[in-house]
Amino acid sequence: MKYDVAIIGGGPAGIAAAITLSRAGVSTILIEKKFYPREKTCAGILTQKTIYLLENEFSLSLEKQALFTDDITIMHKKGSIGKIVVNLPFALIERKTLDLELINICRKSGANIIEGVTSKLFPEYNKIVLSNNQSVTYNLLIIADGVFSPSCKQLGLENPPTAFCVQNVVDRNICPEKLKHLHEIQLNFGDVSLGYSWIVPYKSHIAVGTGVFSSKTDYMNLFRQHEEFCTYVGFPKISIRRGAYVPLGGFEKQIKHPYENIIITGDAAGLANPLTGEGIYHALLSGLYAAKSYLSNSLKYKSVYLEFLRLIVNRLLEQKILLPDFYNSFFLENILFQLKDCPSYLSKICDNVISTETQSYPSLITELKQLIW
Repeated sequence: MKYDVAIIGGGPAGIAAAITLSRAGVSTILIEKKFYPREKTCAGILTQKTIYLLENEFSLSLEKQALFTDDITIMHKKGSIGKIVVNLPFALIERKTLDLELINICRKSGANIIEGVTSKLFPEYNKIVLSNNQSVTYNLLIIADGVFSPSCKQLGLENPPTAFCVQNVVDRNICPEKLKHLHEIQLNFGDVSLGYSWIVPYKSHIAVGTGVFSSKTDYMNLFRQHEEFCTYVGFPKISIRRGAYVPLGGFEKQIKHPYENIIITGDAAGLANPLTGEGIYHALLSGLYAAKSYLSNSLKYKSVYLEFLRLIVNRLLEQKILLPDFYNSFFLENILFQLKDCPSYLSKICDNVISTETQSYPSLITELKQLIW
């Protein structure tokens, strides 16, 4: 089978590239090792910049599938700091649902989708051999197969440094009353170093999770703190617990291989916010940029893609440098308690920094330091 573009990995990055290319008339194949719908551990908090991409670039309206909220309760060491109301609501959706909606749009766009197969690369021949014995040749290969990308490994590239999160999900109907009708995000800081815990309501389920944004995670302590938080909120012990790794960089992978016609996207490229763990936005955007690099009519696909990606990579690098300051226990505790009576200011942070990034994280940290020192 010969295609203009082959994509390995059917998450948001791979699907975003496939939709964009297929709509432009480019022959595209997307190869996914699992079958849809597929489980994926993810808090599923979509910011406004992510919602904008989904609606305007990929024609996905979230009104039916997602729960929208403008309410957030902030806690410190399980004690309530207060509630804030944001101007730009978040969309809350399970990843299984989001990926299924996206892959259905991808099918309608005309891309060929092969599920339940693995891939072996022969990049010197622009060739992929699938586990079903089919072979695919391509002009451009887009790698989008996750943080521990088998495709990157075949190119001789190292795994990126990673953070780790764990999450329990349960049906609303068996939750305690205080969670059964929950329609707000709840965030708890201070119990884990370099991280936080969350409670996220979906349409029919509730998720409780804990993440630590360090490549030197103490897993036993993380699991202990997570279980304590689950117990505190009264989460049923029969809930399903899953873990997931989040990349903390690894952007240099893009220039460490010699193939101008191979592009790495999403988690495989280390593209996630190292302060919050947000990755869906970066996956969608990198998939879009990967497609645009092919549509630019240049044979230097990787070089064009890296130029597209420059701004987002620079932002992520700035954010990673801030990690020790952002989660410094003294800094965090002082900020939360000093601002607990300033909900409008906290709302502005959510809107301008987290949801839209119209204000940068470095400028926010500078601003906050001036408030307490």
